[in-house]
Order: sequence, then C-alpha cells, then structure tokens
Amino acid sequence: MTYVDVSVDPVAFRALRKELFAFDRELLGKLNSRIKRAVEPVRSEMQSTPTAIAGWTDRKGRPSGMAQKYLLGQKRVNVEIGGSQKSDYDSVVRLTQMNPAAAIGEFARNAHTPQGAAMIRKFDTYGRPGRFGWAAMDRHQDQVRAEVRDEIAKTAAEFSARLAAGTASGVIR
Repeated sequence: MTYVDVSVDPVAFRALRKELFAFDRELLGKLNSRIKRAVEPVRSEMQSTPTAIAGWTDRKGRPSGMAQKYLLGQKRVNVEIGGSQKSDYDSVVRLTQMNPAAAIGEFARNAHTPQGAAMIRKFDTYGRPGRFGWAAMDRHQDQVRAEVRDEIAKTAAEFSARLAAGTASGVIR
C-alpha cells in the first residue's frame, strides 16, 4: 500500500475531532464528508493514473505479470480521515493506494534482476519514485490544503455556535 498524507495542524485537528466525537457526532460526520470532498481531485487522479499498467504485455502479447496483478487487484484509493497517529508524526487525511501493482509502481526503483530492471524502466516512463500518489498531491497540494483548512475552520465555527446555542447533539440541557 502507498500513502499520501494531507497534514494541517494535526494537534488542533485531533482535539476538534475528539470534541466532536464526544458532543456532536453528526457534525463529525459532516466534517469527514467535507474533507473527503476536498481531497477528491487527488484521490481521483491517484486511482486513474496507474491504469496504463493494465495494458502491459509480455513477449507473446499476453497481459504481463504486473498487468495481471493490477487487473486482479482492487482499483481504489481509500481516504482515511485522522490518518496516522504515530508519536512523531500525525496527519489529517491519508490516501491509500489499495492496488498492489500500483503501490509497487509508486516507489519501485532498485532492480536486482534483468526482469526487475525492465519493469522499473517501464515505471520510469511515468516519472521517478512517487510517480502516482505524490505526483497527484504535488499538482493539487495548494488547493487541497486550503480547502481542508477552510472545512476545519467552518466546522469549528459551527461547533462553537452549536455549543453556545445548546444544540450540539451531545449537550445536556
């Protein structure tokens, strides 16, 4: 699996999600949906870019081993809100390439056999390592980060307003 993270002040984001989970799960669901919508251009591009792998053939014109692996694998990119919470790193959104061939293609760079070298030369036609996911994120980075920040700010403001009005779903009246 290959990961692409979209990080925006993860400490504040984690605190907001914790409060929403405790007091307003409806708004938490809306926040998750809004963030998924914001990263859709990256997810869509990550999902469609490696489809060229499906057309790879061997010397006899049959689908190559990598093409078969791609064709048999899942053709989706998962979007996980909250991402990783390792002690030294945290992310707001994580996109995971679920197709094994596309994930291999993302970072493949060293070959120890002639067949491996040929595969890597083919992958290099798409660019250097970080070919699909990170390349898509690089193209959409400013837009996605701005939208994610806006959605978090809107949700925080809406949550504060609901708390002040006593209308948050978990507020005891």
